[in-house]
Amino acid sequence: MIYLGIDMGSKNVGVARTDEGGLIAFPECVVERFGCEEKIVALAKKYKVAHIIIGESKNNLMQDNPIMTDIRAFALFLEKEGFTVILVPEFFTSIEAARLGKGTDDEAAAIILQSYIDAKRVASHEGNDF
Repeated sequence: MIYLGIDMGSKNVGVARTDEGGLIAFPECVVERFGCEEKIVALAKKYKVAHIIIGESKNNLMQDNPIMTDIRAFALFLEKEGFTVILVPEFFTSIEAARLGKGTDDEAAAIILQSYIDAKRVASHEGNDF
């Protein structure tokens, strides 16, 4: 199963995807935020993605950042397009992406996606559903 990961910013959207086994996330592309919906749906259909993982944007007090309104609207749009959307907490992924690579938005999306995959794998080994 291939997953798509999204890191939504105010100007750009980072996109990552997994290998066919859904085990390893890697950067796919960066698209401009304006008009990104159709491009992301086209990518998801191209790779036959069923689940799209989107990073939640919250501050240190776990309160929504201003962009969360747009993230929720985007998630609803994707669900209406037939995709399962999973929101996952993400903190400082852009900083971590800069530390590990070039710091691009698609690298941040890969970090978000890989953290979801890893958490899901740990939960399954412990006998929990994720």
